[in-house]
Amino acid sequence: MYGIIQSRQVKLSAMAGEQPNAGKEESRIMQLRRLLANEALDYSVYYLPFILIVLTSLAHQPLVLVIDGSVTGRGCVTLMVSLVYQQRALPLPWVTRKGKKGHSRKRFMLN
Repeated sequence: MYGIIQSRQVKLSAMAGEQPNAGKEESRIMQLRRLLANEALDYSVYYLPFILIVLTSLAHQPLVLVIDGSVTGRGCVTLMVSLVYQQRALPLPWVTRKGKKGHSRKRFMLN
């Protein structure tokens, strides 16, 4: 999370450049790739606690949510609900499926 927050990007190269540990940038990118490929990496363990803290700290004010469909990777589309905070969109829930961007099927949107 530190690399994402500091770099304000989700590109591995940008995140690796913000990691506090020493070492070559390419080594840090490979570490991030291994972390993301780890099947034990779980949204509910690593990301959900962070988002709950953010939502709790902002609960006293109106929250702005946006829904976005984006192409993510080779032949995939992601539907995401994000919290708008300080001119950034923080993803809350999302779902990724194989498909093309455009008019998605109703079932995909409702699931």
